[in-house]
Amino acid sequence: MDMKAITWDNFNSKTWKLHKKTVRLSYARMMIAGSFFSGALDYYSKDVQNILMIGLGGGVINNFFSTMDEVNVFDVLLIDVSYNELRPLMAPVEAFLADDEIAQMEKLNLTAVDNDPVMKTIAEKWYEFEASPKQRIIVDDGLRYIREANRRGEVFDVLLIDVSYNELRPLMAPVEAFLADDEIAQMEKVLKKDGAVIVNIVTRHENMDKADHVHFAYSRHFPSCYFMQFAKYNKMLFCSKKEKNSWLDNRDELYNRFEMIDKKLEFNLFEESNVKDQEKTKDQTNKS
Repeated sequence: MDMKAITWDNFNSKTWKLHKKTVRLSYARMMIAGSFFSGALDYYSKDVQNILMIGLGGGVINNFFSTMDEVNVFDVLLIDVSYNELRPLMAPVEAFLADDEIAQMEKLNLTAVDNDPVMKTIAEKWYEFEASPKQRIIVDDGLRYIREANRRGEVFDVLLIDVSYNELRPLMAPVEAFLADDEIAQMEKVLKKDGAVIVNIVTRHENMDKADHVHFAYSRHFPSCYFMQFAKYNKMLFCSKKEKNSWLDNRDELYNRFEMIDKKLEFNLFEESNVKDQEKTKDQTNKS
């Protein structure tokens, strides 16, 4: 939240303004940063880049992406255009209020799909989600949406999978349906040629080996798959359509991308993840 000194005037926390650039959850920061260091999104691109997220999670990731409009192209966009006559609204001129013109200023086009309408309500009421020409929430089954997107010929730069059970299981995320061979094949088709899918994996600490099952399922369809560990028992799977785009084959480039985007986004993931350990392994390999 954007917090100032608490007074009787702002004591009610319901009135506090949400600070959308603050992402407390480490998995959400890893998923956002991973969209870039995986090579699926280009931080400096001037073109519209398409993101499909299955599982809303309150809208934290959506909100952060919405703050990146134009920041990755220019440091700031200043609009100072006015009429040369007295009007109720003299600045900006009316053309700058058109949805399609505002959409041109937004370079990240994000579609979030969740099968629970309550999550959409939570995102709008408590996380200040605002729909725009480049930001939308769709209440639907995520896998069905992917299949329909393929039929429509839609393609995305990155696919984020954040779906879990609401009970303790050896593998709590992703849900079993997202491990089906034919469904993963649909995910691969809906991505652009350099696209990537990022899967949040949640297991019980005694069942960390379950993450390997997720890796095996996705590696049957994507040539470059690798894990990133960002907490003691948390892993995230990155699978790219690009050949030789894993830590095993492309370590230096991925490391440099990770370090760059971590600094740009000020996420401090470098200290929380296993990237440094992977670099140590590389150094030891080079010395042997």
